[in-house]
Amino acid sequence: MVGRSGEFLEKNRPNYYDALMAVRTRGDLLHWVRFFLNALNATARDAVETFRAVVDLKAELDAKLPALGRRAHNGTRLLHLLYSRPGIRSQDVARELKVSPMTAQTLLGEFERLGILREVTGFQRNRIYFFERYFDLFKR
Repeated sequence: MVGRSGEFLEKNRPNYYDALMAVRTRGDLLHWVRFFLNALNATARDAVETFRAVVDLKAELDAKLPALGRRAHNGTRLLHLLYSRPGIRSQDVARELKVSPMTAQTLLGEFERLGILREVTGFQRNRIYFFERYFDLFKR
């Protein structure tokens, strides 16, 4: 959440400098501590909001996986992988899940059909799939 705390500081830049200046000119450390605690509080609230959004997304996507039928088990494994690697190639899926390249490509196609992944290159080979909805939760 480093980006978010940086975002808070950027949005509150004048207050940040005022708090620093108050310490420097008047020795008013309490003003700085209050500002810093407000920054921590805002960042923590954002983190909780993001966490809740991730939990909601996971529940929604877990509910889609039974539609994969016999591929649901590998679908669950792929979904777990995507949380740590939101951009992925079929070669990566095959290697990480220990499945054939054809199985990996089929699974990625199913995830694309279900709206979980989006292919971003437009290529026929060396495609990259992106877990955009998950990634976007951290950009807000």
